[in-house]
Amino acid sequence: MSNIVMAEMPENYDTTEDVNHSDVVIQQEVLQNIASKNNYFMTINDIVDANKLSPEKLLDLIDSAANDNLFPSTKLSGQEMIDQVNKMREWVDSEQSILKSAPLSMDAYNKKKAILQARAAYVLLYECYIGEELRKIPKKNGTNKNSKGRASGDVKTKAEVIKDKYGLSPRLARDFQDLTWEGVKAAIEIAIKQNDIPTRALALSKSTKKKVKINSRSEENKYPKFELDNIEESEYKTLTLEKPLYVTTLFSNISLGLSRAHELNIHCAVAAEWDKTRACWHELLFPDCHMVQGDFTSDECFNEALEWHRNKGCTIVMASPCCEPFSNLNNSSNKGNVPEAKQFYHTTKFMKESQTYGFIIENVPNFIDARPKIAHDVLKNEDGYIRCIGEYIRDELGADYYLNIGIYTATDYGCVEDRKRLIIIGVRKDMSNGPWKFPKKHSVRKMLWEVIGDLRSLENGEIDPNDPWHYARTLPECIVNFLEQTPTGCSAWDNAEDFQPVLDNGEYPEAKFSKGYVRNDWQYQCPTITTGNGEISDLSSIHPGRYNPETKKFTDTRVFSLRELQRIMDCPSDFFDKLNLARDENGMLEQKTENNLRKAIGQHFCPIHVNALFSTMPLPVNDNNKTNDDIAV
Repeated sequence: MSNIVMAEMPENYDTTEDVNHSDVVIQQEVLQNIASKNNYFMTINDIVDANKLSPEKLLDLIDSAANDNLFPSTKLSGQEMIDQVNKMREWVDSEQSILKSAPLSMDAYNKKKAILQARAAYVLLYECYIGEELRKIPKKNGTNKNSKGRASGDVKTKAEVIKDKYGLSPRLARDFQDLTWEGVKAAIEIAIKQNDIPTRALALSKSTKKKVKINSRSEENKYPKFELDNIEESEYKTLTLEKPLYVTTLFSNISLGLSRAHELNIHCAVAAEWDKTRACWHELLFPDCHMVQGDFTSDECFNEALEWHRNKGCTIVMASPCCEPFSNLNNSSNKGNVPEAKQFYHTTKFMKESQTYGFIIENVPNFIDARPKIAHDVLKNEDGYIRCIGEYIRDELGADYYLNIGIYTATDYGCVEDRKRLIIIGVRKDMSNGPWKFPKKHSVRKMLWEVIGDLRSLENGEIDPNDPWHYARTLPECIVNFLEQTPTGCSAWDNAEDFQPVLDNGEYPEAKFSKGYVRNDWQYQCPTITTGNGEISDLSSIHPGRYNPETKKFTDTRVFSLRELQRIMDCPSDFFDKLNLARDENGMLEQKTENNLRKAIGQHFCPIHVNALFSTMPLPVNDNNKTNDDIAV
């Protein structure tokens, strides 16, 4: 099957005739709408006025869509209203697909996009209006599954009322009700300012109700935020070593972050990992490294790692404590009371006892401000104050080490993955003239198409005959159906009602995140790769796809392949070849093996980010550094 590629704009392409006869705007129909004054016409202006949404910054938007013939000219209610929204949403999605693939002159493109922005904003306002109507429907008490009224059908829940009257799925009904006028207004203003298309996902993220909900459940709000004192280089640096440097990694996973360290003559010499499968893989990937397999927080494993750190002459420690207790994706009420939430204590203890020259600690941004309950015994100071992890590390290591703490993303250093991490780097004060500075950020960020755009397009269940790591697992037809209708950069939840996410049994999934079932965008960076990167419902795990004008559908109904993940992380192309993993008859990895590998990938530290950090490391005064080590290039 030949690949579908996005069309390029030919030179001197004349679209005047196409624009004049386009169904985007037909002058005659517009005039008919203006003349039809006796019918109720819900314009954007009506909605703005009715809900006190300030119209000052939306005047152009209102003028563009107030007389648009696509939108209702009679008052609608119930299912008719939803049908109209679906019709409008379908047009918006279709026109957005055309914009991304059709050859248009710049003038014609801008005209079409301006009208598309107006209509997309109208749809968003209309959905918010429907949400207002849905919120007016009272909740029904006493309608649990075992109630007599529910069993007889005489009494219906609010969800059932909405389903009967509006035909909305529970997920879509919830999204409509979560929309606020403030959030919609902010989303439209942001989209217009950035010359983008306003989406429901953006409006939900800006809705006050959701922000309050998130903030109200955080116990950390009563404490002040830990102040980051990050120091950056003003120029780009390189590191050239005459002799190798050796690294000890704690909670190492498969040390994917060190997969390019050998390019700088830095080598992984000691690793500590509790998972047996990952420990075995690590030994295959780094055969010269001593593996301490087991619970690093136990005295036995801790002391073994400390002994080998000294025996191997390691001067750097890299630590990646488990991030799940601090991640925003973890909704467990008990996440601060699990043993993994105390791994920072053992990490800090290792730095103190090993007296290592330098170290790197990385985690999710929330790590620095966290006060996990299970660690209150060590976080509590002499005055009884419960310190955050950042304060604890500063108190324990600040006397002996220059500490530099900041939050950076891998896209700042040449990687296409927007993986934001809290990073603590430190060097001993008695062996360095100053702190270990964060590298200067790159001025330009890569886009996704630059990294994986040349790879073969894959249909359901297809494997690239020339690349054993580039394949697509077979998905149920119901999933393929809605992904084919999901445009690049959009969520399947924004599809028309008939093409929203459904399970094999025909029911709607209970998705936890508004960003679920989202195709990535070719012209942006890739969001953080998570441990669920093999699931369609995961956050932004789906291939961007390419619009096929012949079928009017989008290709690549799948998650990123393992080859694409390698490129997104900027991992060496042959890194996983060393594992010699078992494969099925079809050439794909065994399902369990692939799941384990994808989970390991989801907990990585980007190799190019690690090398960027090493490039600014101040070397101790010895014979290992060349005279031009600190010279900017």
